[in-house]
Amino acid sequence: MGTRRSGENLLILVIDTNPLAWLPFAAEMDFTRYIENIVVYINSHLMMDHRNSIAVIASHVNKSCYLYSPHMDNWIKNTNSNSTVNIAKDGRHEELSHINYIIETRVKELVQEMATADIHNHVDQDLRNKGQAKSRILVIKCTPDTSFQYLPIMNCIFTAQKYNVPIDACVIEKDSGFLQQACDITGGIYLKLQSPSGLLQYLLTAFLPNQSMRETLILPPKAKVDYRAACFCHRELIEIGYICSVCLSISCKFVPVCPTCQTHFTLRIAKKKKKA
Repeated sequence: MGTRRSGENLLILVIDTNPLAWLPFAAEMDFTRYIENIVVYINSHLMMDHRNSIAVIASHVNKSCYLYSPHMDNWIKNTNSNSTVNIAKDGRHEELSHINYIIETRVKELVQEMATADIHNHVDQDLRNKGQAKSRILVIKCTPDTSFQYLPIMNCIFTAQKYNVPIDACVIEKDSGFLQQACDITGGIYLKLQSPSGLLQYLLTAFLPNQSMRETLILPPKAKVDYRAACFCHRELIEIGYICSVCLSISCKFVPVCPTCQTHFTLRIAKKKKKA
């Protein structure tokens, strides 16, 4: 992507597309309705200002990938002409129709795929190319935290902080310690929903306003953030632990070999001083 226009608001939307995580909420909101709510929120963001832009990243099972990004315009142009005609007949704005079509198509493809990837790489790419745009990140999550996410998430937090990009989080049912820290460090909004039934209402009221509009709004109070680190071995919060100097993984007790990067350590014992 090239340099963006002055005054543009780029929203990087990271959505949880793990179908298994949505099974407990099937009675209140199935996966299809969840995606429909996301599409409505995206359309609302784009209609707020003609300079607004969107990048949608899916966090799937052991994989993350783009569902839509402004640099996918070539994908739109190469879309089958018959499909283009069909999606433009419903009276919606042509650009919104294209974006909706791409996201729905990509989600269907994603559910059928399995691979490994890193959200941090996608986010860092968009932030490096943001130019004069005002960017923010919104994470919608219902999957519990796992210890192996620690390093990628911390990398993403520090990248966002470097570019003055706030990270917002809409977490369903279970709190996320990682995202609480991300929102607090970058000055974003952290909101926990007890159920997904009111997801769209919260997205439109709490997360639709951009950074400048938030200064005049009464936003949800900030949650108390627990900055204790979780050990990588048992995923338990600890106050004192051992940190690998190479990969920064945390252990609750000394280990001679780092379980993450396999670096070897020796425990040095201070020698007793001889009496004079």
